[in-house]
Amino acid sequence: MARLQQIGVQIPFDLDIDQDKRNSTVYVVYLSQSGLGLPDRDYYVTDDDQRLVTIRKKYGEHTEKMLAMAGDKTAKQDAADILALETAIARAHWTKVESRDPVKTYDKVAIKDLPSVAPGFDWKAYLDANGVAPKVSDVVLYQASYLKDFAALYAKTPLSTWKAYLRWATLRDYARFLDKQYVDERFAFYGTILSGVPQNRPRWQRGVTLVNDSIGEALGQVYVAKYFPPESKARMEKLVANLLATYKQSIDGLDWMGPETKKEAQAKLAKIAPKIGYPAKWRDYSKLVIAPDDLVGNVMRARRFEFDRNVTKLGKPIDRDEWFMTPQTVNAYYNPTMNEIVFPAAYLQPPYFTGGG
Repeated sequence: MARLQQIGVQIPFDLDIDQDKRNSTVYVVYLSQSGLGLPDRDYYVTDDDQRLVTIRKKYGEHTEKMLAMAGDKTAKQDAADILALETAIARAHWTKVESRDPVKTYDKVAIKDLPSVAPGFDWKAYLDANGVAPKVSDVVLYQASYLKDFAALYAKTPLSTWKAYLRWATLRDYARFLDKQYVDERFAFYGTILSGVPQNRPRWQRGVTLVNDSIGEALGQVYVAKYFPPESKARMEKLVANLLATYKQSIDGLDWMGPETKKEAQAKLAKIAPKIGYPAKWRDYSKLVIAPDDLVGNVMRARRFEFDRNVTKLGKPIDRDEWFMTPQTVNAYYNPTMNEIVFPAAYLQPPYFTGGG
């Protein structure tokens, strides 16, 4: 499971490395529920919505067909076992509403205590294999009861079922990088049946998306060189500085804010970090091996590269230069744990903005 997770294959729980929500000066490991081939638990546990029932049935048929295409001699039984296992996983999942509770979704546990908190799964072996355990002494559980239920399910489910489930998870995640029959069958379910999209995007567009997902900042350097010269960045930085100065004056003039609240607001405003256009330091991909005749291998290595990049953050100071969007993304974000507002270069282009390009 650890090895598959490193190459981007979905397993029954996610591992994320991010700032500790209760101590934003350090990185922490988060474990959260995952493991479903359908969008969420409702698709598995709802029997009074005919659309969801139909999709669930079609998903089982799609699983069987894909496994058979890959040479599985017992595809029908394996598909049934996989659907039953995913249904059990789904029943343990928290609802979307429950998963939005910031208090309930923060349960810090020492790694040495995981065997008693969620018995049945070898957490130490898994965390060791992912290179996490030597770097941290505890993890944060997003949905603690789910992870307990998963571990119990793991212990009682036959090994053959887990093997079939993980084979399917790998095939499902990598089918879009295989030959045309796999691409078409995957899209027929996930694109058309599940999402209502009648036709797949052209191959070149999917290729651009893959490059963007794999080496996004390298592509961003090319984009910035062509579309966002240094003077555009300087112009936008001046505009944002003027906005912040206006906010500072506005806070002082508010009649509904008390003196202490104004003081805290000004302190927060003074520390806000605007990021404009592109990172101050570009990501280094020099150790990532890209081979012109090995698409699947390239995807695996790119995903492993990103996984390892995140693991190496553990135990180090917060990297306040890191961007969580590429410069070529038409979007923007505010990151509360960093107190930063980020405007990628592509967002600062017409028709969204006419002063930066």
